[in-house]
Amino acid sequence: MIATGNRRLGLSNCEESLASAVKISNATAVFRSRLALLQAKLANGDRGGAVNTFHEIEPELGRHPESRWLAFALMAQVDSSYANPARQALLELSRLWGATAYQTYIGRPDLEKLSRPLLERISAFRQ
Repeated sequence: MIATGNRRLGLSNCEESLASAVKISNATAVFRSRLALLQAKLANGDRGGAVNTFHEIEPELGRHPESRWLAFALMAQVDSSYANPARQALLELSRLWGATAYQTYIGRPDLEKLSRPLLERISAFRQ
């Protein structure tokens, strides 16, 4: 819903998803719902809520390499101190997945907005 421009409905859907996941005690669904809620809160301008949601998922990020870079990249929009951890997590993802899978993944249009600033900064360091 957020991608289509309906940010409020997207936020509402994420909140409902999280409530349902908590109710059925599904840890994976709770984690995924919180990550989606983090994105929804940022899209709706709720930076404080996004920070709180990030801190709720932060202990789990080590077990979810893809979500780890995504969460740090989202937080870098709130606080630039998260940019370096996001870059590191993205580099780790490339090592874990290999070049072909990583390039396919990072080429997705929905990820370009988040990954491009991180990748440009890495390229600047190498020059």
